Amino acid sequence: WGYLAGRFPPGLPVFLVIILCWICQVWCLMFIIVNRLCILLSPKHRVSTLAPGVFMICFFNSIPTACIWIPAQLQISHHIIEVDRWWDKTEKGIYLLLDFFLNALFVYVVKKRLVDFGLQKYHRVMQFNLRIIFVSLAMDVMLMGMTFLPNAFIYTQFHPVTYIVKLQIEIAMS
Repeated sequence: WGYLAGRFPPGLPVFLVIILCWICQVWCLMFIIVNRLCILLSPKHRVSTLAPGVFMICFFNSIPTACIWIPAQLQISHHIIEVDRWWDKTEKGIYLLLDFFLNALFVYVVKKRLVDFGLQKYHRVMQFNLRIIFVSLAMDVMLMGMTFLPNAFIYTQFHPVTYIVKLQIEIAMS
């Protein structure tokens, strides 16, 4: 907020703090979903592959994001700014697919382990979860759509809102 209001001049420290906050938001959100899944998954080999797999995807997505976004914001070169425009959309697409996969796995596990065994009280909970998963994925799509806007500040302001809403959704699902 201070950067957008002009209280902090653009520079490496400001952009480093912003990107670290964004990375923390995304990682926390993904690992809330992973932890929720780990509670429900029974074979431990699935649990032991799910968390490291998500970690690797987040790690290998976050490093290029930081390495591309900061120089683009510092306007090092026109080429890096163009790469950042392309990478930003790609990064959001990767997180959208990861979020979709993890939520689809959650719905599948809940249906298979609870609803299919006749526990009908979980049917309404599952319907609720499907609706808020749709809202969560719609937030990802809207965030991705913000990357196409000519004014990057709108995207910068919408990013934290998206992840706060998604965090509230994950808390509601837990």
